[in-house]
Amino acid sequence: EEEARIKAEEEEKARIEAEQKAIAAAEANRAAEAKAAAEAKAKAEEEERKAEEEKKAAEIAMLQKKAEEEAAAVKMAEAARIAEEEKKKEAEEQEAVKQEEIAEIAAETVKLEKARAEKAAAKIAMAGHFARMKKNENEKAAKAGAVAEMRVYDYTEVAAEEAPEMKEESFESRPPTPPPQTPPSGNSKQEAPPKAPEVETKVYEETLPNSDNIQLSKCVTTQRLKFEVEYALKRGTSDNVYSIEGTEKTALIDVPDKAFAENLFGENKHSSSDFLILQHISPKRLDSISALLENRSDVLPPIEIVVTNPGARVIYDALKPPDGVTPGSNERLIAAWKRPSELSGKPKLRARLRIIRGNEEKLDLGGGRTLTFMPCSTPRWPDVFCTRDSKSGIVFTSKFYSAHVANEQTDENNSHVEMYDSGGLDSFQEDWRYFYDCMLAPMATQVNSALFKLKALAYNSPYKQPRLAPCHGPVLLNSSPELIREYDEWTDKQLKQINDVSVAVIYASAYGNTSAMAQAIARGITKAGVGVEMVNCELTSADEIQELAKTVGGFCLGSPTLGGHVPTPVTDAMGQIVKSYDTDKPAGVFGSFGWSGEAVDIMETRLKNAGFNFAFDAIRCKFKPTEETLQLCEESGTDLAQLVLKKSKQAKKAESKRVQSETFSGVTETEAAVGRIVGSLCAVTAKSGDAQSAMLASWVSQASFNPPALTVAVAKDRAVESFMLPGGTFNLNILKLGNEKETMKALLKGFAPGEDRFGDMKVSYSENNECAIVTDALAYCECSVKSRMECGDHWVVLAEVTGGKLLDEEGKSAMHHRKTGKSY
Repeated sequence: EEEARIKAEEEEKARIEAEQKAIAAAEANRAAEAKAAAEAKAKAEEEERKAEEEKKAAEIAMLQKKAEEEAAAVKMAEAARIAEEEKKKEAEEQEAVKQEEIAEIAAETVKLEKARAEKAAAKIAMAGHFARMKKNENEKAAKAGAVAEMRVYDYTEVAAEEAPEMKEESFESRPPTPPPQTPPSGNSKQEAPPKAPEVETKVYEETLPNSDNIQLSKCVTTQRLKFEVEYALKRGTSDNVYSIEGTEKTALIDVPDKAFAENLFGENKHSSSDFLILQHISPKRLDSISALLENRSDVLPPIEIVVTNPGARVIYDALKPPDGVTPGSNERLIAAWKRPSELSGKPKLRARLRIIRGNEEKLDLGGGRTLTFMPCSTPRWPDVFCTRDSKSGIVFTSKFYSAHVANEQTDENNSHVEMYDSGGLDSFQEDWRYFYDCMLAPMATQVNSALFKLKALAYNSPYKQPRLAPCHGPVLLNSSPELIREYDEWTDKQLKQINDVSVAVIYASAYGNTSAMAQAIARGITKAGVGVEMVNCELTSADEIQELAKTVGGFCLGSPTLGGHVPTPVTDAMGQIVKSYDTDKPAGVFGSFGWSGEAVDIMETRLKNAGFNFAFDAIRCKFKPTEETLQLCEESGTDLAQLVLKKSKQAKKAESKRVQSETFSGVTETEAAVGRIVGSLCAVTAKSGDAQSAMLASWVSQASFNPPALTVAVAKDRAVESFMLPGGTFNLNILKLGNEKETMKALLKGFAPGEDRFGDMKVSYSENNECAIVTDALAYCECSVKSRMECGDHWVVLAEVTGGKLLDEEGKSAMHHRKTGKSY
């Protein structure tokens, strides 16, 4: 027990010692932790102190930087002020130099105008002399009841007698100015005018039904007679010549193009007519008049040529002896007009003029047959008039209601041609509409007045409906009311566009080449939905050109080069433009020339110096415009119209802040719904002659199984629209999903007029239609245009698929998704 007790005490003692050790260890730990906490607190306080010091240092640095920046800004502002003052001073010096240059140019211009005025004064003096002589002859002839003869005078000798002090300054007495021997292109080889292509022609003759012996001679060619824009359908053309017999006299209405002259007037055909009614005359038809006079018998009196005053001017100019300066002289007509007698060998007058000077002048052919004349001038055709035959009621409409189409239909003996509109309006509607769009739409204001006169003549007929006999295309015996109504609708549409926004095409033309360019530019303008004011400045007063400044949104100016100068009418028009037109109106210049071509450079320089900006690069054409040149003119007209339209819309938007009923996205519910219609993304490529074009299209749809056909919607202002006419060809390249972006990028960029559309694209060319094939496309279809339908601001083109190929069997078609139906 004692041992147990001792053992228990020892164990208790050991326990106490262990507890004391544990307490000591805990105390040591607490002391260590207190020490560590004190050290950590001291460290944190030290770091906080350092952070505060760094913050203060950063604030000081920031204040210093801000002060430096403010100092630098003040220094830069001072430098900018000094630079601005220097720039202003430099601009003032440049302006002073410019004003000096302008003053020098003005002085030179005054000098040139003075010289030109002196020449014109001499010419006017001679013209006055001849006018007095002519007046005396006319008065004597009128007293005798005859028509005065027109003679060809030797201007040089008469001018010397009339004004001897002006002999050295007289325009006519000067020797001809030889043309430069080196063209402006730098080519040392003298170029000759291009020869006209050989044209295969036929002449068909038939008496018009129920006309009381009016004979129609239809001169037909299935080839493209000229490169002018109105022949772009390539369906040939026909020139209609009408012969009307009375009991006493016979009248021939119009002459054909010189390509048909020998075929029609050979073997003395029609040469015995008493009157030649020239409803329209141009330098190209002078050879036809010559052929008629060359075949006229010696025993016949001079044929009386009925013309308006502008038409007489063309013939007067043609009968002037060639001097190398005066345009329009025709040596063949000079020789034929006074062809020597076969008996005496002396010159004998073969023709004389009867000039129409008012509305509804009449010519009696005998037997109750009277012809009534109605002047219907336009800027392109200032001499045009129409004729009504009292006996048949037929109205000979000249250029109105015409169409360039051969409409040749012959039997097995090749002895008959379809001369009338036997198929109704649908047979030739496309041809009539295209001729109107090209030739008459740009002159809608004047055409509207002419149509009013024409309808008054046409409906004064013994028949239930009017009958119209144009100078080109089918005679209208069945569909005249419908076409008259269509003309009214087309003209009203053009007049509305003119009232909205319009462009003035101001020009003069010596040989018809500049006029053809003006017509192509006007065609491009109307395609963009903009009205056109065609102004022939030879027939327009300065006040009228000045008045246009208030209405048009832009203009372009065209001129030939005559003797190295701009013709006086164009110079006068340019003076009115510089004086009256706002310089923010887009402009353009164009012109044709035979040798040097200074006129375009002169116009471009003067308008640039006046502050005008150009919508397209100046267009220069040597000799006659080619198909490629006319395409360039058309695209330039479209560019000009689109720029004018853009400026007009911006102005209207700035003036008008009407709130439209639209959704939050700016798109109406209807537009959003239409925008959900999807289509295959395609590239349309087309070629015509030397010209080619392309566009991106997604409004494409299959239209027929047999034959395979499709439709493509083409905006009217697209350059490719002119290629997609009935009879034309194109390729539809269906783009492949995944690699369509490069083609889209290449076709969606802006193109200058005449620029190659395929510059950034990989293409090959079809052996069948020569149109481009996009090599990265999924497939392509070779198409031939069959017809078109007008749908608002687009044409829907129906084309038959004549061939095609799948280029990638695994690929899928790229699709075009939109959110709105009011844009692409």
